[in-house]
Amino acid sequence: MRVAAVVQARMGSTRLPGKVLQPIAGRPLLWHILHRLKKATRLDDIAVATSDSPEDDAVAQYALREGVKVVRGPEDDVLERYRLSANALNPDIIVRIVGDAPLVDPKFIDQLVDAMEQSGSDFIMLKDGVECIHDGIDPFSRKALETLVRDAGNDPVAREHVTGYFKDNQNGIHIHKIDVDPAYQFSGARTSVDTPDDIKFIETLYDRLGAEPGDAELSDVVELLKREPGLLDINNNVKQKRTTSTSGLVIMRLDAGPQIGFGHLTRCLALAKVLRDSEGLGVRFAIAGNPDAQARIKASGFPFDVRPQSEHEADWISDLITAHRASTLVLDIRTRMSRQSVARLRELAPVCVIDDGSDRRFEADLAIYPPVPQVRELEWNGFTGDLVTGWDVVMLAEEPHAHTPKTDTPRVLVSMGGADPRALTVPVVRALMRLDRTQTPFQLTTVIGPALERPDLVEEAVYRLDPKAEVLREPPSLAGALANSDLAILSFGVTAYEAAAAGVPNVSLCLDEDHARSASAFTEANIGQGILVDEANWTKSLSDQVQALLSDPDALAAQGAKATNLVDGKGAARVAARIAGLITARCKAAA
Repeated sequence: MRVAAVVQARMGSTRLPGKVLQPIAGRPLLWHILHRLKKATRLDDIAVATSDSPEDDAVAQYALREGVKVVRGPEDDVLERYRLSANALNPDIIVRIVGDAPLVDPKFIDQLVDAMEQSGSDFIMLKDGVECIHDGIDPFSRKALETLVRDAGNDPVAREHVTGYFKDNQNGIHIHKIDVDPAYQFSGARTSVDTPDDIKFIETLYDRLGAEPGDAELSDVVELLKREPGLLDINNNVKQKRTTSTSGLVIMRLDAGPQIGFGHLTRCLALAKVLRDSEGLGVRFAIAGNPDAQARIKASGFPFDVRPQSEHEADWISDLITAHRASTLVLDIRTRMSRQSVARLRELAPVCVIDDGSDRRFEADLAIYPPVPQVRELEWNGFTGDLVTGWDVVMLAEEPHAHTPKTDTPRVLVSMGGADPRALTVPVVRALMRLDRTQTPFQLTTVIGPALERPDLVEEAVYRLDPKAEVLREPPSLAGALANSDLAILSFGVTAYEAAAAGVPNVSLCLDEDHARSASAFTEANIGQGILVDEANWTKSLSDQVQALLSDPDALAAQGAKATNLVDGKGAARVAARIAGLITARCKAAA
């Protein structure tokens, strides 16, 4: 029997673009796979099956440098690439290797090929109920491939996932089910790479095992995870994409910066992470040129495009949708893009708008809003999309931390956002210092955001006003800081909802009338209050409200408990599921 391993690999992953050459433990992902395959004794040949897209020239060149063969074919038809590979290699048995499995195990490959040869079967599957840590290997016969091409060449599952078709369609194929060596029996671990968290998991395994790149034994990984099951938490939020799932790329258009704040980016990053990790969709951001926003997107592992100043916004987005074959467009914008422009974009891809009060909303397939009164006041006659509004679709950057109960002096947190464009931090602290702390004692914590101008001067001013204050410079987790607070003084925005999720009542400072109207939802729900900073004596209003709240700890605690019931931290998941539904519906309509 002649046996050939065919590695399906390309740069165009939607969830993690370029992952096949992404470094893991110091070596590209594809190197790990090829390095380990070369150790398998039953393999007579190894080939990388990549696409004929120019983007994948780098994959082909890398594979050739590693001394393996290269076969190129259609980007959107993996099955055809396997057919071309079989013609080039002429094997009796093909071992399908996915290009995101850095722990592919040579000993396990040999065992599967032996079992297939001895049973005379066309395809190997695990017996029902058998758990195996291994991922990314499927041996099948040349006959099975020819049958698949003949009978299911137009089936989307067969074309994209190849052997996944056999698991539901076994006619004419001899399938042999096997047990697994106990050394490989383990469930609950993701050893494939689709997200930055997956890379972190694999690198952590290497670090714990002290193994050289490419040499981590899978049996040793099983023993390690049995000893340290907590390691599974690193990427257990990532869901494996089902063979029947709809693939797609979401373009997320928004802006962020010192003048408009980073709230839009915060909630869109939360949504993007769930789309990628749980719904199996790719996300690409389209933004203006703020370097802080770019840095945050890059740190989260998402690609982005920067808007050229000379290009019309709608034309730019249209080009992006076409170039990246995007499946959905999400707009969280405050630009002047017209309703007519959104209607044109909708012809290319379904459109979701977030918190949009302009007439653009009438062209959206999906419109998402927090539970603010402005939504009820908008005109909706003629809107044909899906309107979703409420506390349950509030999107947060991270799961809320459990609130730490107050044990002594109440803790007051001051956070004016990432940029504090109106320089409110020091005036707020000054207003709090007017309180009689012998009557209403409290501990002060002040957050200085990453885009604050002259942060050293702000910190110095805070300590001058309250030498016992705690100052947090760019804390890694605002949710953690909120969880350690009993009352939050905030610049109104996404942080107000984060406070609610943490069970912390807030007094929100509103920079304009629109924010004040939005903050009234918190007052109506009795979980917070708003103050318009353009009003005369707003600092006195702040002092009075804080005084009243701190003087009634039972009422303060009741507000916090109610807030956590309203905002549960799962809003991004609910919105992501609806966006995935848009893509599925569009695909069914086109079929």
